[in-house]
Amino acid sequence: MGFNADEVARMAMELKKNGITFYKKGRDALKDEDVKAIFFQLEKEEETHIHKLQKMQAALTDSAKQKTDYGPSGDVKLKSDEEIHQYIQDTADMNVFRNVANVKKYAGEIKTVEDALRLAIQFEKDTITFFLIMRDLTEEDKGKQWVDDILTEEKNHLKNLSRRLRNEVGCKNMSVFQMPVCASQTAMGAEQARADNLDEPCDDARGGV
Repeated sequence: MGFNADEVARMAMELKKNGITFYKKGRDALKDEDVKAIFFQLEKEEETHIHKLQKMQAALTDSAKQKTDYGPSGDVKLKSDEEIHQYIQDTADMNVFRNVANVKKYAGEIKTVEDALRLAIQFEKDTITFFLIMRDLTEEDKGKQWVDDILTEEKNHLKNLSRRLRNEVGCKNMSVFQMPVCASQTAMGAEQARADNLDEPCDDARGGV
C-alpha cells in the first residue's frame, strides 16, 4: 500500500497525540515533582511538533495529496477515506503508549528523571522507526522528501532528549541510541560520530557525572 505525504502527516499527528496523552496520564500517576516537570515539558514539545506538522501539511503541493492506486494487477482502485482512516487508527493502536493499561504500567515504574528521559527516548526511537517504514511506503512524487523532513525533526528531538540524559547520568551510563551525544554511545568510530554531529561533537568529557 503506497502513501502520500498528506496521509503520512495524519499518521504523524495521531502518534504525537498518543505521546501527549501518555505524558498527561503519566504526570497524574507520578509523585516526584521534578519528573512531573519533565513530562509536562515533553507534553508541550509534542504539542509544538503537532503545530509544525499542521503548517507543513498546509503547505503541501497538490501532488503530495494525490491518492495512490493500489491492488492486485487488473484490479486497481483508490484507497477510500475510510480505509485511510482505519489504517491510521490501526497504526496508532499498535503504539505501546496508546494502551491505557500500558500507560499506567510504565508510569508506575518511573521513579526518577532518568527513568522519565529513558522512556521518552524509547518513544522517540519507536516513532523514528515508524517513519523510516513510512518513507519507504511513500512514493517519490508524492512527498517522500517531506517524510525525510519529519524524520529530521524527530531525530533532533531524540538528540535533545539524549543530551538531557547525558547531563543527568553522564556518558558512562548512556546506552547506544540512534543519535549519539557521547562517543562511547555509538557503534561507529568516535571520529565518525563526531563528524556526524558537527553541531555538538560527541565528546565523553562533556558527560557530567
